[in-house]
Amino acid sequence: MKLNLKIILVRSAWIAALDLVYYQTAEISRILASTPQNVTPVWPPDGFATAAIFIFGYWIWPGVLIGSFLANIWAFINPTNTITLIFSVLQVLLIAAGTTSGTLLGTFLFRKLASQHSPLDRLNNVSEFLLFTGMLGPVVNATVGVTALTLGGKIPLSSYMGVWVTWWISNVAGIFIFTPALLSWGELFKEYFVTHQRKFRINLKSINLWQLMELLFLLKIVSFIASNAFFGNYYIEYMIIPCLVWSVFRFGQLGATNLIVFVAIVAISGTVRGLGAFNRSNLNDSLLLLQCFIGVIVLTTLVLNAIVTEKKAAILILKNSQIQLLDKSSERSFSLSPHFREFIG
Repeated sequence: MKLNLKIILVRSAWIAALDLVYYQTAEISRILASTPQNVTPVWPPDGFATAAIFIFGYWIWPGVLIGSFLANIWAFINPTNTITLIFSVLQVLLIAAGTTSGTLLGTFLFRKLASQHSPLDRLNNVSEFLLFTGMLGPVVNATVGVTALTLGGKIPLSSYMGVWVTWWISNVAGIFIFTPALLSWGELFKEYFVTHQRKFRINLKSINLWQLMELLFLLKIVSFIASNAFFGNYYIEYMIIPCLVWSVFRFGQLGATNLIVFVAIVAISGTVRGLGAFNRSNLNDSLLLLQCFIGVIVLTTLVLNAIVTEKKAAILILKNSQIQLLDKSSERSFSLSPHFREFIG
C-alpha cells in the first residue's frame, strides 16, 4: 500500500511538472516566436510532450492534457456570458484532447512498428520516428484543434485549410527540433542515475581540454554563420550543415541534437522579425522556407547520427565475437595439450 502511494505521488509530481513545462514553453514561444499575424511557426510544447511520453511512458498523458488546456484557455476563452464561456471552455478541452491523442498515437505507432525502443539509434527507427511520431501524430492534433475553433466560430470555414497547415507544420517542427535533444538528455540521465551504467563524477583532471576548445570553436563558427544568415543579408545558412556533421562525429547524439535546437532558435528568431535569408514579402513564404531548412538539418543530422551509431554497434559486436572466438580457441588448445604431450611422450 505504501509502495503504491509512493508511486502515485511520484507520478503526480512528474505530471504536474509536465503541466508547468508545457504551459511555460507555450508562453515563451508566443512571446519570442510570434509573428505580427499571431502565427507561431514552431510549437515547442509538443516536442516536450512527445519526449515525456517516450521517456516516462503513457501514464504521463494527463500532463499533456492539462498543460495543453492551460496553454490555450487564456487565448480562446470568451467570458461574455455563461453560454459563450461554457462553449469556449469546451473548445479548449477539445483542443487539449486532440493534442493528447495525437501525441499518444505518434508514440504508440513508433513503439508498435520499431524494432527498438530508442528513436535515434538506428536508421529505420529515425525514419519511423520522423514519419509516425513527427508527422502523422500532429495530423490528429491539427485536425481536432482547427475543427474545434471552426465550430466555435473562431476561424471562418474558408480559412480552415490554411490554418490547418500552419498548425500542423508548427507541431511537426516542435517535435523535430526539441524531442531528439530531450531524448538525448533522457538517455544520459538514465545511463548515469537510473541504470548506474556509469558513475557521475566531476573530475577536472578528466576533462579533455582540447575537446572543450574544439566545442567552443564549433559554437563560435555556428554562431557566426547563424547570426549573419538569419539576422543579416548573407545567404550562407546551409553552411551550418557541415558544422552539424562535425558535431555528429565529434560530440555524438547529445551534441548534435542540442546544436539543432540552438540553430533553430536563432533561425526562428530572425525570420519572425523579418530578417535574414528567409525573409520574403509574404509571411507564408518566409515560414515555408524556414520549415524546409529545419526539416533538412534535422533529417541530415539524425540520419547521419543513426548511421554512425549503427556502425559503432556493429564494430563492437564484431570485437566481442572475435574475443569469444579467441577464448574458445584458447580453451580448445588447452584441452588438447595433455593428449598431445602424452602422444609425444
